[in-house]
Amino acid sequence: MGALNNALSNAQKVLTNATQSLLGNATGLATGTNPLVQPQIVQIAGVNLPATPLISSRDYFLTQLNSWFSAPSLVSQWICVIDMFPPALNSSILRNLERTAGNYNAFDINVAKSLLTSFPMQRVAGCIFANSVQIPSEELSVEAVTVKNNRGYIPGIISNNRADYSSGIQLGFYESNTSFVDMVLRPWVMLASHYGFVTRKDPKYRIKCNITMLFYAKTFQNVSMIPRKVFRFFNCIPTQVSQQNYDYSEKSEVTSFDVRFNFTNYTVENNLYLPLPQIIAAAKTQSVPALQKIVPFLS
Repeated sequence: MGALNNALSNAQKVLTNATQSLLGNATGLATGTNPLVQPQIVQIAGVNLPATPLISSRDYFLTQLNSWFSAPSLVSQWICVIDMFPPALNSSILRNLERTAGNYNAFDINVAKSLLTSFPMQRVAGCIFANSVQIPSEELSVEAVTVKNNRGYIPGIISNNRADYSSGIQLGFYESNTSFVDMVLRPWVMLASHYGFVTRKDPKYRIKCNITMLFYAKTFQNVSMIPRKVFRFFNCIPTQVSQQNYDYSEKSEVTSFDVRFNFTNYTVENNLYLPLPQIIAAAKTQSVPALQKIVPFLS
């Protein structure tokens, strides 16, 4: 009789534990702390018995894609901002530095530069001529530790040198009738070759700039896109303009040329300081006052 009572008591404990474990899993699921695939609900005689998944992995993945934070980004939504164009980039200085054979039409860039670097061309939506960008890689070289007669032991690895920024940042600019590449960037490379990379106190002789790359993401309908990440490159100088090829083919595509900028350092920023969940929630209700209260400039 005692053995029967003990068996019944043990069975009751197992049932109680199983019930509590099931409730705990359900509670954990609601709070996001419970594993969603094959949760271990009960342990009997030291053997874990996997239960049926509480939620489909596919459905959970698709649900997460609805979140702004984990939604795939759009690679085409970005702008480039060049913060300064050298004051020394003008016809008079270029004619004094380059051979012109007395041709006063040579390097006559003042009017073109004034137009191509104006506010509408460079500030409203960034540089409107930029149509591609290649962000440089970040690389740390490693090497294996040389050990004499290491036999069956795999050598460990150690860090070596961090790669420099000599490859620079590469931007592609489309060719327009006024030619931003040849009227601004090509003379800028020539100017840099004469002036060098020395820092000068006189602003009119400064030839370096900062380049900001803003990558945008959608928020909600009728709400402006916002930057999802920002690259800032400091002390940039154009050092190479790609060669130009023209022919008599029937192609009607837009011509683009690559320009390489070297820089000294860069930073990466995000926008998670913005209250994004509140912004999106307010946008869904189409509540303009709510948007103005959260972030005034988004309204």
